Amino acid sequence: MLKDKEFYTEIGLLTGVVGERIDKDGILRSCMFKSRNKISHHGEIYIPKYESGDVRTRYRDAVSFYKSGKLKSLYLNERQEIDCPVGKMKAEFVSFYESGRYLRIFPVYGQINGYWSEREEAELLTSYSIEIGEQKIEAKISCIVFYESGAVKSLTLWPGENVDIKTPYSKIKVRFGISFYESGAVESIEPENPVHLTYDACSFFAYDNHPLGIHGEKNSLSFYENGTLKALKTTITAVVLTSEKEEIRIAPEQKISQTDIDAMEVYPINIEFLNQSVRITDSSGYIHEYSLLQFKMGTEQVIENLYQKCGDCSNCSKCSTGI
Repeated sequence: MLKDKEFYTEIGLLTGVVGERIDKDGILRSCMFKSRNKISHHGEIYIPKYESGDVRTRYRDAVSFYKSGKLKSLYLNERQEIDCPVGKMKAEFVSFYESGRYLRIFPVYGQINGYWSEREEAELLTSYSIEIGEQKIEAKISCIVFYESGAVKSLTLWPGENVDIKTPYSKIKVRFGISFYESGAVESIEPENPVHLTYDACSFFAYDNHPLGIHGEKNSLSFYENGTLKALKTTITAVVLTSEKEEIRIAPEQKISQTDIDAMEVYPINIEFLNQSVRITDSSGYIHEYSLLQFKMGTEQVIENLYQKCGDCSNCSKCSTGI
């Protein structure tokens, strides 16, 4: 450390430092700025956030570092065009692997509040056309995550955006996000509507009426890298397991809504297809696993569940499921 509010770092001298956080070893881990700094990092020039007062400005660190001193993230003073593994795109917040390669890019990073709406934030965005494996995706993107190799790990779509994704089963309309294997194969998606899938001669309708929707890294319908079905959530399909001694039925259940105690809504079950077994997480969160060497698996469709409260009227699909 030089004089007050100036720090030497691996990315150079930082001036006008405020709100600094220093670890027990005396290493600067994060800070904000009250004056302009220019940071050169792996061929790009960045200006971290130093101006405030804008209604959409977040109160957070402008720069953060790994314990090693390597740059971890930058909140940029204004959106700027950067050259990333999928081409040129505008960014307002970026994070890095310790190697210096991009980890996450947020094209916009404004604070949604009573003075700044999601619609106004969306108007700052433009659609990007991105090719990943056999997928060609064109949409407004909230966040893109990379593997350290530069391959795309996930895309989070801007709220209300939809894209068509090719899968071994069919082309599926997707909301919220998509995740990928490093090879470019689709790892998981969040279906816009209930999707009919067949596995081991059983019929499933994949759909989550309570998707996380925050990021595109974990979604309710997932595949193994070879394209076979890995897991799904469903509000419509019940699983029936039959052995010589018993029959077990696990179905999506109606429970009191978490948002309206006077209403009931369906909570999905999660079904994972393992090597020689099936693992089911029921509507209450209890996990059940059954050997497919001992049980024969079948399915039933709980049609009445289709017309129960879904928790998101804007995505109601009861007229388009084809059941």
